[in-house]
Amino acid sequence: MYNYERETSGEMTMMWINLNNRQVPQLTAFDDSWSALALFGDLIQKMGEVDDECITQEQFVEMLLSCGFEDKTQYKSPYEPKETALRKELAELEERIAIIKSKL
Repeated sequence: MYNYERETSGEMTMMWINLNNRQVPQLTAFDDSWSALALFGDLIQKMGEVDDECITQEQFVEMLLSCGFEDKTQYKSPYEPKETALRKELAELEERIAIIKSKL
């Protein structure tokens, strides 16, 4: 939620963490965002409908969009194409490392 000066009313983060060899979503909301969180009753209700189902990031994005959230993700890379390719390769390797570590 942004005001006219592009300021937010607090920050919340949904992260996927490794828990018991599964990637599970974890919502973090700092105390300056609780009043904003209280406005998202429809989202909280949808989250409750998939309680303990370890939804994916893509499923959560669809949930946000269905509740009227606007996707402001910058899909065009600010980096030159060669650097973008290297960053993508690095992200894939880091993901592979995380998978291997979870299996150890």
